[in-house]
Amino acid sequence: MGHTRRVTSTMPQPPNGQYGQVGDTGPEQSGTPAGRVFAYIAGFVALVAIGATLGWTLTNVRPSSASAAGLPTVSDSASPAPSPSTRGHASSSPSTPSAGNGQFVIPDYAARGWTFIQARNDLRSNGIQGDPVFVGSGNSEAVDRTSPAAGRAISRGASVKIYVNGIAPALAVPPVPPNTACQDYAHQLVNMGFKIGGYHGKRTDAVTAESPDQNDPNTHWNSLIMLTCGNHDNPPPTQTPTTPPPTTPPPSPSPSPGR
Repeated sequence: MGHTRRVTSTMPQPPNGQYGQVGDTGPEQSGTPAGRVFAYIAGFVALVAIGATLGWTLTNVRPSSASAAGLPTVSDSASPAPSPSTRGHASSSPSTPSAGNGQFVIPDYAARGWTFIQARNDLRSNGIQGDPVFVGSGNSEAVDRTSPAAGRAISRGASVKIYVNGIAPALAVPPVPPNTACQDYAHQLVNMGFKIGGYHGKRTDAVTAESPDQNDPNTHWNSLIMLTCGNHDNPPPTQTPTTPPPTTPPPSPSPSPGR
């Protein structure tokens, strides 16, 4: 028999026998404490990334798409809370009806329980002149009725009589404002609730006096005020016409002698 020749491998051997059998890539890292820590960290990072992506996706899904997909919808902004002034309180000034084409429908102020001042202000704010008429004997300021009646449509600029269940309340006359034309001051008095009884002088002149004035304690709504315009305290004296001296009649002729 021949000799058996031993073949030795030329593959370099790993130092210190780190590897076992051929095909091994190294020890299992997960089996060591360091490997397990590394695996936990990697898994945590992966879960955080998945959660962030899912949260971003849900936040940007439209409500309709989210509902269709069975996902919870997220509102961009919360509904505003009701204002404290409107919570549980009805409006004290209901909207005024309008018939269109410049027409105004007279509200039922008596049914609303309004005073004549409230009704007058409402009419004036809509371009209607309100004229209080006091027909009662007590101190009530409630509206009894209007003329034209409630529900009627009138043109803006018209006048409405407001009948009141009481006497005219007291209303003080203001002092005369300096350097104010009589016609301008008259508008102010009418807006307050007075009526103009007349003018003494030109309306374009400055008001210099009023009667009754601020010292009169008996003035009330609808009181007539007379206005003096310009300086009429000392009117110029009236000139007396000059009387010509009496004429002396000529002497009568004397009779001739002998006749």
